Amino acid sequence: MESKITIQKIKQALILLSNHLPLEQITVQQIIDVSHVSRSTFYKYFENIPFLWHCITHDLLNSMSHPNMPIKLTTNLDATPITVIDLASITDMQRHSYLNNYASFLYRYRGIIRNLLDKNGDPFFLKKWQNILYQNHLSRLEKEKYPEIMKKKTAKFLAEAEQNSCLQGILLDDENKILDTVVTIEHIIHSLCQQYRP
Repeated sequence: MESKITIQKIKQALILLSNHLPLEQITVQQIIDVSHVSRSTFYKYFENIPFLWHCITHDLLNSMSHPNMPIKLTTNLDATPITVIDLASITDMQRHSYLNNYASFLYRYRGIIRNLLDKNGDPFFLKKWQNILYQNHLSRLEKEKYPEIMKKKTAKFLAEAEQNSCLQGILLDDENKILDTVVTIEHIIHSLCQQYRP
């Protein structure tokens, strides 16, 4: 139990420091000072700060599947699979609620997302996030019997478009842009699928 609390304290310390300092100025010493752990304890769990950012990426992406909850800083240090919500299996009303919560989640955690985008953050964050979006869109297109020949390319295009537009909203501190993006992508998917319904 103590190790779980320690891991969470170290992650929280990095997030707190990143709100006040440029990432390139954050040191292991500062993290251990804020988290009140020893240097050997830090290195017991994290090989370096980039690996710590990688673990925070995992937590953020996992939390996206439950966007109405606060980000859950886990104690997982391994490559456990990221939970992806199956948007194809929920009702339209549930999907609408999820999308609103998801947009608010992205806006609420825009500081962490910006830090992950920094050259000293996690270089794999964007690719992992885009893969989650791709899987969500592909699953929805498959459920709606969208033509096989266009399914993967369409899902990839929609994932890239959604991610790029959401990132603009995050960088501009524009919550409405983020919400408009996720709602627009939902409308596009709905319209595309309507074309192929019997």
